[in-house]
Amino acid sequence: MTVAFMELSSFDDSNPQGYDDEPDFDGAIWALLLARRSSIGRVVSWSAVKPSLLEKFRNHVAAIEVQEHGQMRSLADPALASLRERSSWGGDFSVLFVTSDAALVRELIRLYRRPPRISQDLTASRVPSAALEVVQRSLAPGSFVLTFGHDGDPTCIFGENTALVSLAPP
Repeated sequence: MTVAFMELSSFDDSNPQGYDDEPDFDGAIWALLLARRSSIGRVVSWSAVKPSLLEKFRNHVAAIEVQEHGQMRSLADPALASLRERSSWGGDFSVLFVTSDAALVRELIRLYRRPPRISQDLTASRVPSAALEVVQRSLAPGSFVLTFGHDGDPTCIFGENTALVSLAPP
């Protein structure tokens, strides 16, 4: 399986403010995820673990802690609120939504006016390297991993290269 990512952004070079402010995270992106929550098979989050000075010296690598939240449809409102907060305001790609629903991914892509960027070079994404490891472990054939920067800008979608290319607008 050749894994790639699609980056969606509303960044506009011609806009003096930089961003179009579209789509709105709560009103469009989160609303879509909630409406289609039954098709999100897994939610995974990660956070950096602050190493001790000795661990820093020995490992030279930042450790992460991964938490499995289960299926989105089975999460209670407080858990959903926490994931929304971490997906939007935290905006550090720390929550991963795993789905095999291509229609959901297509709807998410349509929320952005600017054409997506697709690349097989995962290190070219804005997702931290520690999170990329979690993304790769979370991907199964036919699935997609959705993750969000601050206010959903950028949004990164990981999946099989051919599947992402087929979902990209013409």
